[in-house]
Order: sequence, then structure tokens, then C-alpha cells
Amino acid sequence: MIYYGLAAIFPLFCWCIDWWWKQQNQLNKEDEKKVKKWLTVLAVLPMFLLFVFRYKYVGVDTIGYVRFFQTEIRKYSFIQLLDQDLLRVEIGYRLYVKIISLFTSNYTVYFFINGTIIFGTLLRFSLKYTKNPFVFFFLFITLGTYSFFETGLRQSLAMTVCLWSIDFIKDKKPIKFILTVILAYYFHKSAMIFLIMYPICLIKRYDWMMCIYAFLAVVFVVGFAAFQNFFNELLGYEYDVEETGNGGIFMLFTMVLCAFSFYILYDKKGEDKVPTYIVHLSLMTVLFWVLRLVSRTAERISFYFMFGLYIYFSRAVNFERDKLDAFLKWLLIAACLFLFVYRNIGAYYKFFWQGA
Repeated sequence: MIYYGLAAIFPLFCWCIDWWWKQQNQLNKEDEKKVKKWLTVLAVLPMFLLFVFRYKYVGVDTIGYVRFFQTEIRKYSFIQLLDQDLLRVEIGYRLYVKIISLFTSNYTVYFFINGTIIFGTLLRFSLKYTKNPFVFFFLFITLGTYSFFETGLRQSLAMTVCLWSIDFIKDKKPIKFILTVILAYYFHKSAMIFLIMYPICLIKRYDWMMCIYAFLAVVFVVGFAAFQNFFNELLGYEYDVEETGNGGIFMLFTMVLCAFSFYILYDKKGEDKVPTYIVHLSLMTVLFWVLRLVSRTAERISFYFMFGLYIYFSRAVNFERDKLDAFLKWLLIAACLFLFVYRNIGAYYKFFWQGA
């Protein structure tokens, strides 16, 4: 728990350094960006190191990925790996692992390569779409996405690829967007759900957004049994419709973070105006966590959109119209930290050199 706790708090510490540095030095915008960039790299470093240096049993599915990399993939040639029915994992992931296996059999090096791709993409995404990447990474670890990245490697890589497709929504390049999501699909089938982002992002008006998402929530909750098999087959999951009995607290967190961000940012103009695709990503996160109350399938899907919520809130914390805004901001940050401690109080972690 202590390692994860330090990694969670460190982005906030770097945020404080960034604020202090600006107060102590008269910097132009270019220098401010450079300071923020290097402090963000520093903020991410503890998470990156924990990801890379972990023992092969840290993360429920990690040992399976290690065995696939060290043993199973080496049995087959590149031509054999193109056989769709040969292995359960997607072709893109097979080829990716096969290429790495040609150069090393060390699983820590394998984690290093994966970590560089994942955290490098997250760094770029956070710096490009928010002025406060420190809060972005604070939410990334405290709200559980980091924990998922430790165990769900294939989907994590697919989610990372999907982040690059956000640029093509922004630049209105549908073909490049589709091709990028297809690439993600070849790492994990669930990436296909992200194709919904381009058409839904054509909706610009907030009132239409709210009506559509409310309608979708009602339709899916009432008739999710009819969609369950479709989602499982399309996305490669094997969950059943169930009364999960949990998820309500986290659903409330997503709703409150989204509502607070909307409250702070809805009337901003110019550079401070939030792109509607960020708002859509946030609303999709809330939608799928509402559905999480009836199916675990929705939880796995929600991870594709969660980064939008992190961006949305991290943009909102930069604005304080009055003392109430400041109080709510710090209350929500403290609540996220409390939730993190509650969920990870007995978290298990070992470095690779501590393993038997």
C-alpha cells in the first residue's frame, strides 16, 4: 500500500512545486510549459517504475501475460500467428509480443516496453488536452485505472491506441479515426466500442447531449439483457447479466466529478472552452457506470472513456470563481484520495527482485 500511496500523492506534490515555481519566477508562457512538462514527467515516474519493476504475480492476470511472452509465443512463427483460430488473443497483440520476444525473454524489459508506450501516450494526452496534468494522473491512480493497467495489459494497450484517435475527432478526420480504432481492435476486441465516439461527438449542444444520454441510460438499464449477448460477442467478454451489488459508490463519484466540471466550465469561452468530445467522453463514463449496476461488461467498457472524465475535472480545478468552488474542488480531491486508501488498504506489491 505504501508504494501506491506515494505514487498517488506525488502528482499533487509536483502540482505544488509547479505553483510555487511560477510564484517565485517570472516566466513567459513557453518557459511555463517547459517547467510543467518536466514536472509532469517527474509526477508520472513513480507509477511508471511501479509498473515496470513489479513482480510477475502483481496483478491478477499478469502471470498469464508473462507466460505468454516467455513461453507460449515462442512456439509459433509469424505465419502461424496469422491464423485467427490458433490462440485466444488477438492477432495484433500476438505479433506485438512476438516481435519483442525476438530481442528479450526478460519480463521486466517487457514491462518496460509496455510502460513506455502506455505512459508516454498518457503524458502526451494529458499535456495536450489539459493545463493541469498533475490532477489527471492523480485521478488516474486514485480512481483505479492504474490498477486495471497492472492486470489488463491487452485492453490497456488498446485503450492507449484509442487515445491517439482523439486527435482525429478533433481534426475531423473520420478515416484516420476508424483506422486507429481498428488497430486498437487487433489488441483487444473491446476497442470497437470506441467507434461510437465519432458520430456522437457531432452533437454539440449541451441540452441535446443531456437528453440523449438520459434516454440511452433508461433504454440500456431497462433492456440490458437484450444487449448483453451482443456486447459480449462484439467485445470479447464473457459476463452475464447480474445484480452486481456494488459499483454504486463509484458511479456516484463519476456523476459528481462530471457535474462539478460541467458547473465550473460550461460557460467558458476561447482557450478555456472545453472541447465537446471531452464532455462526451465524460458523459459516456457516467452512462456505462450506471449500466455497471446491472452488468460487469459495462465496467470494462467504461475504461475507454474514463480519461475524458479525468481531463474534464483536471481542467475544472484550474478555475475558482469563489470560495465555494475552491472548497468543492479540494473536497472532491480529498474524497478521491479517501476512496483510493479504502480500496487499497491491503494492496499487495512486490518488486521483481523480491520474488522467489
